[in-house]
Amino acid sequence: MRASVIDPAAVGVDSALVRIAAELRFLVWVTPDNWRAERQRCTEGGHAPRFTYAPVSIDVAATTEELTALPVEEVTDHRLQRLLDDKRRELTLLTEMLGCRDTPRFRELSIEASGVPSKGLVATATDLLERVARRPPAEEHVDGEAFARRARAELDRYRQVLPDLVADVVVDPASSGLMVAGADVLVAPDEQIPAERVEALIAHEVGIHVLTYVNGQRQPLGVLADGLAGYEATQEGLGVLAEYLAGGLTANRLRELAVRVVAVDRMLDDRSFLEVYDEIVGYGFDSEAAFVVAMRVFRSGGLVKDAGYLEGFIDVVDHLRRGGSLDTLWLGKFALGDLAVVEELLADGVLRPAALRPFHAHGPSAQRRLAALAEQGLRAAWGRA
Repeated sequence: MRASVIDPAAVGVDSALVRIAAELRFLVWVTPDNWRAERQRCTEGGHAPRFTYAPVSIDVAATTEELTALPVEEVTDHRLQRLLDDKRRELTLLTEMLGCRDTPRFRELSIEASGVPSKGLVATATDLLERVARRPPAEEHVDGEAFARRARAELDRYRQVLPDLVADVVVDPASSGLMVAGADVLVAPDEQIPAERVEALIAHEVGIHVLTYVNGQRQPLGVLADGLAGYEATQEGLGVLAEYLAGGLTANRLRELAVRVVAVDRMLDDRSFLEVYDEIVGYGFDSEAAFVVAMRVFRSGGLVKDAGYLEGFIDVVDHLRRGGSLDTLWLGKFALGDLAVVEELLADGVLRPAALRPFHAHGPSAQRRLAALAEQGLRAAWGRA
């Protein structure tokens, strides 16, 4: 990092935000720690779940006070000041959410953080569920250990480009499935992943989430690793795009993304957990999958973020259709809405080009699929599914 590029006030605020973000284990703390047992009670006995949660190990009031006291107003570059202030507000919101789990206030703050799905998005999701036929479940699966071996091999490919890459794949019995934490991929040993989805998930988890985290860590602005404010929908949209480019965006995966939007919409309409669960089953999902979708949406009192996967994918596709490039989007985690200022900071030498570029986005097949999206939009993905 060239010290002259960013003023000391920005460096100080950025460092504090990076540290606080690392301390906020938000998804771990808002996800029920008894969801597997409650899934059995619900799917076998028809009971509404009674979720419990791990204790929050930060001092919510102290963290909020520290965030409020950060001297963002002393940052001289107005572009950096705005990005850092937006991130401070987002972390303050997430911290407040941790302090009011399982209360109506949690859902209110979730809406403030993620917004509500538009009528157009809900209509698109419903249309997708009706038009894209459900396929029989995959017969061949791999477990968490086998997936971890493949993911480690992919990380080794990236190390051929960036030898000092620090990332790992951890088989973690405490994991709720498959997720990325920082530069590490976490997978439960008993996870059963359809064999036809393995390469798509490698592209999504390693080629997007790990890659943008690693690239963000190498930026002078460290919050680009954790993500600028509002980054999640774009990040997940890029992840779904990665699945498509890898040839693994299946019909059932598209339906899963669509039904998450519908589930969020119904939760916000004050439907009960069991009402939403039954509607998901009515769309052709098996009972266990339906429970997981509903759990993700109802956890901690109502979490809206799952609508962002389909919304983010649509936004990325629209970006491509307008002639937009993906190149700058690899240098860290940020929302499409911040692309213009990130490009400006890159042109001014404040930010650096991406050290790694995703393998799945190159090659003849990926280029053909990108061209199809640019020409046909979302229906190119529907047609392939």
